[in-house]
Amino acid sequence: MNSNYTKEQLNTLFASIITSFMTTLNSSALNLSIPGIGDTFGVSAQAVGWVVTIYTLASVALSLPFGKLADLTSRVKVMRLGVLTFTAGCVLAIGAGSFTTFILLRLLQGVGAAMIFSTNNAVLMGALPPSQSGRALGSSVCATYIGLSVGPVTGGFLNSIFGWRSVLVMVSIVGLIALFVCLAKLPSDDGSFRGAREFDWQSAVFYGTGLICLMYGISCIGGESLVWIGEVLVGAMLMLVFIKRQLKLDEPLLKVSLFAGNRSFTYSNIAALMNYAATFAMSYLMSIYLQVIKDLPSRNAGLILIAAPFVQAIISPVAGRISDKHSPYKLSSAGMGCCAMALLGLIFLHDDSSYIRIILNLALMGVGFGIFSSPNTNAIMSSVSSHDSGVASSIVATMRNCGQTLSMAIVTIIISARMGKASLTAAEPMVVMSTIRIAFAVFSIICAVGMIIALKRNEQKE
Repeated sequence: MNSNYTKEQLNTLFASIITSFMTTLNSSALNLSIPGIGDTFGVSAQAVGWVVTIYTLASVALSLPFGKLADLTSRVKVMRLGVLTFTAGCVLAIGAGSFTTFILLRLLQGVGAAMIFSTNNAVLMGALPPSQSGRALGSSVCATYIGLSVGPVTGGFLNSIFGWRSVLVMVSIVGLIALFVCLAKLPSDDGSFRGAREFDWQSAVFYGTGLICLMYGISCIGGESLVWIGEVLVGAMLMLVFIKRQLKLDEPLLKVSLFAGNRSFTYSNIAALMNYAATFAMSYLMSIYLQVIKDLPSRNAGLILIAAPFVQAIISPVAGRISDKHSPYKLSSAGMGCCAMALLGLIFLHDDSSYIRIILNLALMGVGFGIFSSPNTNAIMSSVSSHDSGVASSIVATMRNCGQTLSMAIVTIIISARMGKASLTAAEPMVVMSTIRIAFAVFSIICAVGMIIALKRNEQKE
């Protein structure tokens, strides 16, 4: 690797890798600490859900505005500020004395994550020639999956031995290393993408508020309250106002032409949305299957679930390197095909399915997502000009988070329809098993449709 990259390119690649690892490590490791956080602050299960919700909403709502701001100013400076903000939120949260304070600091972490998501890929792509972009993106995506793999294991260990604050100590240490790398080693950008343009704050408010209402409303589908209907409608109206405003502005927050006039960009983002919608809830459903149907303790279930992200971490750099020489469109479409096959295989699981079969299905999912992710990101980032790479990077993050929200909403609807208010432990095992199968069947269809859409992309020659 050293012979192919300059020192500055290596530093940029390392900054991208460690920030990708840091953000996913934070999410995957802290999720196992949520019950402990609720006990510490004496809050309900519903209230403690905001530990995840506030972080996700902030990172999604602010990614596009920060991406545009980075395009107008300096992507490296916004990335550095994001790492600083994220790390400060983690360090301060270690000593949070109240739940309100902790939630506000999780909000701060989400703001920092939005800055990182909106600049990470853009900074990396700007430092490398097109012939090496896929390889570098593959390494960055690999770091993401390593974070997803080691997060549950290290987070579960630290939480059980030292408590949930120790998880934040671990993430803070990684954050401080990332901050040093970004401040001392990351080369400053030359500002060649800048222009004499103003940031449209009004559009940012419409976009952020509309997307928050949409995502939160969708996440509440299946609940007892019907307030989510109003939230979705308000969110949809605000997004329509946002789009109409973008069409009238000379320098919009989001160029609608990126979608309207760029088939590869549009279809690749739709593919990402549908792939995350089809695959994100897989680990949640398999966790239920392994603990409720197979009666495994959570520790053992977690070790089995590592199979998918572990394989993803191995495949992603290879797929990224291949996408530099061969069609990223065909590769990512093939990846979605593997994911659809894995989901199809999971439909036919039963209570005495062998663990080898389970692990092989999860590994196939890992292969599919590893082949899909970095080539698809490469396809998205290479289909726009350097002037819009910050916005493109933020849209990639938005598609990912929106897809994840849709995935969990689909599961919530199916569980609510099949099981009502019954808890997982109180429900009949056969009912739980049929519910899981229905969910995997729906996700198989979504993934297959996404693959068909992905195959319709036109390759754009350099």
